[in-house]
Amino acid sequence: MIISMTGFATLTRELLLEDGMKLDVIISLKSLNSRFFELTARLPSQFSNLEVDLHKLLKKELVRGHAFLTIKVHNQEQLKKPVSISTSTVQTYMTELQALQKKFSLPGQINLELILQLPQIISFEEKELDEDMHKDIMHMAQEIITLVRKEQIKEGALLYKELQHRISIIKKAITKLKKMALAVIEKRHKKLASIMQEYSAQVVDSTAYQLMGAQKESLILELEKTDITEEIVRFGVHLDHFKEMLDDTKEIAKGKKIDFLLQELHREINTISAKINHADISHIAVDIKTELEKAKEQIQNII
Repeated sequence: MIISMTGFATLTRELLLEDGMKLDVIISLKSLNSRFFELTARLPSQFSNLEVDLHKLLKKELVRGHAFLTIKVHNQEQLKKPVSISTSTVQTYMTELQALQKKFSLPGQINLELILQLPQIISFEEKELDEDMHKDIMHMAQEIITLVRKEQIKEGALLYKELQHRISIIKKAITKLKKMALAVIEKRHKKLASIMQEYSAQVVDSTAYQLMGAQKESLILELEKTDITEEIVRFGVHLDHFKEMLDDTKEIAKGKKIDFLLQELHREINTISAKINHADISHIAVDIKTELEKAKEQIQNII
C-alpha cells in the first residue's frame, strides 16, 4: 500500500469547560511533502503547553512530511476570567500620589478616572485548561489525523496506479533493449568469427599479420566490454523489488527505500547504455531513464 504525504482536513467540536461554559474549537491539519517530519503549529496562547504532546502524536502517526496544524477558538472570551481590579496596586498608587501631592503642594483631585488610567490596575487573566480539556484537544488531534490519513491513502492509490504504469513501460522497454543488445552482440561475434577465419586462411606478411592480430584483439576486447548480462539481471531484480515494495501492505514508510532503488535502476541503465554503445539502444535507455525520472518525482510524494 502506498500512502501519500499530501492531505488536508478540518474538524469542529464544541467542548465543555470546567465551569460548564462551552468552547467552539476548530482544528485544521495540512500535510505536504518533506524529506523528514516537520511541524508548524499555530495555537491559541492557552493551548501552547500542548504543542510538545501534539508534535509527538503527529510525528508518530504521520511519520514523514511537513504538517501545518492550526487550532482556533471562535468564542475565545470564554477562556478569560472576569475582569479584576488590583486593590493593592490601587492602594500603592494612592499612597504615592497623595505623598507627592502633599510634598509639592500640587492642586487637583485624585479620582476614579485618573486611577483607571494607571498601568496594571485592571487585569485580564486567562483560564488554565484542565486535564479534561487537554484530553479533548488531543482526542480532536487524533480524529483529524485519521481524516488526513484517509486523504493520504486516496492520493496514494492514484500514485500506486501511476507507478505500476511506469513499471509496465520500463519492463517492456528493458525487454526490447535486451533483445536488441543480444542481436548487436551476435553481429559482433559473427564479425569476430569472420576475422578469425580470414586470419587462419591467409598467409600474410608480418605487417599484415600484426594488423589482423590487433584487429582481432580489439574486437575481442569490445565484445567483453559489451557483456551486459549482469546489468540486465540486476536491473530486473531491482525492478521486481520495486513492485514488491509497492504491493507491501505491512510497511508504511517506504518512500526513501524506493528512492534508493530508483537510483540503482538509473545506475544500471547508464552502465548498459555505455557498454553497448549503440544508437538505437541508447534511445531505449533514454526512454527508460525518462520513466525512472517520472517515477522518482512521484516517489517524492509518498511516506
